[in-house]
Amino acid sequence: MNALRRISINLILIAAFAAISFAILVPLFAEVQFYSAEKLITKYLWKDAEEKLLLAIKTDPINSKYPARLGEFLFTQSAYKDDPAPLLKKAEEYYRRAAALNPRRADYFTKLGRIKLALFLEDPSGKKLIKDAFGYFKKAAANDPNGFNAAYEAGYSGLAVWKYLNEDEKALVVGRLKCSLENKPWYSEYIYSQVLRMTEDPELLELIIPEIEAKRWVSLEKVGKLKSDTPQAKVTGMILRRDWQGTALGSSDVYENGNMYWTGTVYGAMLFPKGDAQIEIEAKGNPAGGIYPYMLISLDGKKIGSAYVDSAEFKKYSFNADTEGGVKILGVTFTNDGGSKKEDRNLYVGNAQVEQI
Repeated sequence: MNALRRISINLILIAAFAAISFAILVPLFAEVQFYSAEKLITKYLWKDAEEKLLLAIKTDPINSKYPARLGEFLFTQSAYKDDPAPLLKKAEEYYRRAAALNPRRADYFTKLGRIKLALFLEDPSGKKLIKDAFGYFKKAAANDPNGFNAAYEAGYSGLAVWKYLNEDEKALVVGRLKCSLENKPWYSEYIYSQVLRMTEDPELLELIIPEIEAKRWVSLEKVGKLKSDTPQAKVTGMILRRDWQGTALGSSDVYENGNMYWTGTVYGAMLFPKGDAQIEIEAKGNPAGGIYPYMLISLDGKKIGSAYVDSAEFKKYSFNADTEGGVKILGVTFTNDGGSKKEDRNLYVGNAQVEQI
């Protein structure tokens, strides 16, 4: 009896040891395949890399990381194909598997949304693909409402299909872009130009500018200091080009003669009549990528208007204001600096004057 008991205990121990070994070795083997695939990808050995990822999935089918990585791999590969749809559909299959295994991962749903939009752009007749894509973007936002990656990818990719979106979908794009800029304001360099290119709506920029960025653009502290430092008796209803003052946003680069080579704001003191008045500002601009400079106009730190500066020669841009009169600080903000090796988007601000209406 004792011998039988010892045999039973040994069998249980052996089974337990085997189970523990399996639990350790199987994930370890899958991880080895995963890292082998990563190395093969860096060497452009696509077929071998895909086989390694498939082996990792087969070995450890409950780890969402492996189907997600294969989905990302196939999604990337689709960009090199004349007919990307088959790879996009395979990528969708593996991301759906990953999302089923780990439904809290916002990035899985964001990628599924991007894949749906990529399929739509291949065949714009399938409007349901847009609905499906935005369903995934909403799930991603629910899982990670304030994260940069989920917001940026959904917002930026949504711009590519802007003209096909309904108002609710456009609102989601705007909200996601604003969220991404609240996380990383310096991404405005990429986002603003894409907004202008895909929507042709410069006023949309003002909807996605986060409050913290708007406050940096037009500094109430600078407005107050300029107003207190300016001799009131010398202020007139005109600002000459040479009188504009300001530095580039986030640096000490000084604007001279209204030449704005970087994002930022120039300020000038102006004497306003009481009541309705019209402000005329001379401006010209250099485009980049077919997009001209965009300027926001503020008075004592509050926005009163905006305009595309769509001329290479100075021309007048008009804005209205109703004030109690007296000395005010007029601000001109250049919002969308950018360019390439061959082009540089710049804004040049000339004279400004005010007249009672």
